Amino acid sequence: MRASLILIVGAVLAGVASCDEVSFPTPAAEEFQAALAGANEVPPVSSTASGMAVFGVTLDTFLSWRLDVATIDSTTAAHIHEGGAGVPGAILVTLFTGPTAACTPTSTSPRCRVGFTGPLAQGQFVPSQLMSQLPAGFGATARERFDSLMVLMQNGGVYVNVHTIANGGGEIRGQTQPQAVPYVLSNIRSGGEDQ
Repeated sequence: MRASLILIVGAVLAGVASCDEVSFPTPAAEEFQAALAGANEVPPVSSTASGMAVFGVTLDTFLSWRLDVATIDSTTAAHIHEGGAGVPGAILVTLFTGPTAACTPTSTSPRCRVGFTGPLAQGQFVPSQLMSQLPAGFGATARERFDSLMVLMQNGGVYVNVHTIANGGGEIRGQTQPQAVPYVLSNIRSGGEDQ
């Protein structure tokens, strides 16, 4: 009996150690996308860069996200900002912070390359992780602030903005839009394309 228990525990530990990512068996209850382009900036930016941010809310608690970009140069930061289309707004949530020093031709970060294409960042937040990022006006508790962010996302009241060295105010931007067809979390987990 003891030998069987040791084998089972060993197998479980080996399985956990081999996992690359945590996945949730529950599909997202709410999903959002933001298509990013220079034309959406205020004022518009002439850029060949583009991007897509995808968000999924699971169990009314987890906000998972992924930010992909194409042909962008020297990314310095990416945020969720408060504001409607065509309106500049305050930073609410940081999604990416790039190199603190200027990119050089010898920089190893893919975010410093000219024409970088690929996933810029991805992650997951729970309400307590957003408490210090979201303004006090969003609510007194972490849950209230998270819910306020969700309302803004549902109503297009926030946008994703990717900043670069050349365009410090933002190079590509897009409003979050609710999505009817669930696919975001499986796409985030696999790192793949829509199936």
